[in-house]
Amino acid sequence: MKTTLTLLLFCLIGFFHHLSAQVSVGFRAGYNNSWENYGDVNLPDNAKTHVNGMHFTGLAYVKADQYFSIGVEPGYAQKGAACFPGSFLFFYDTKFQLNYIEMPLMVAGNFPLGQKRLFGISTKIGFGASYLVSAFRYSKEFGSDDEPVREKEDVSNSTLLKRWDSGFYAGLGITYNLGNNQLFIESNYYHGLTDAFKVSTSPNRSIYIGLGYLIKV
Repeated sequence: MKTTLTLLLFCLIGFFHHLSAQVSVGFRAGYNNSWENYGDVNLPDNAKTHVNGMHFTGLAYVKADQYFSIGVEPGYAQKGAACFPGSFLFFYDTKFQLNYIEMPLMVAGNFPLGQKRLFGISTKIGFGASYLVSAFRYSKEFGSDDEPVREKEDVSNSTLLKRWDSGFYAGLGITYNLGNNQLFIESNYYHGLTDAFKVSTSPNRSIYIGLGYLIKV
């Protein structure tokens, strides 16, 4: 996994070095809805599997041609699951919050609409590696009105959680051009390829909805 991340960084550095083009930098922040793919596990009909979180992302893109750019989106994302696959002890309601640093390499398309070209449609696709920096377990007895007990997981020596994750990203958005800059709202989907837990089938899945701003430099 470390090799994959290193190759992604070197590819981007090489691209910036050899390509003379317009560069855009910016940020995106917003809401995450996350869950995990549990494979063939049969969950109870009323089982809650989704958790809510936030993401904060930096953006750095270099223009390849009139419509397409390539870049990276390093950021912080809260993922997780609302139950623990492989250990369905129904005495407790358990939720995991998994906090990752992400480094996806993306190809983005930007297609203006109308004669004034103020609005546009944006698309993205890419692949990236993520590193688990912290994790929390929230649990309470089923049927209890008490607040869940929050416990921090020791991710550095965990027998339960994997530190590295990797997967594909895809996104769709609406843009509004402000001179040389751009305001946008977009939705992205993350499809993890590796299990988040060491003991069960549990690839991460997430939908990101965010508001962002790009500055052309």
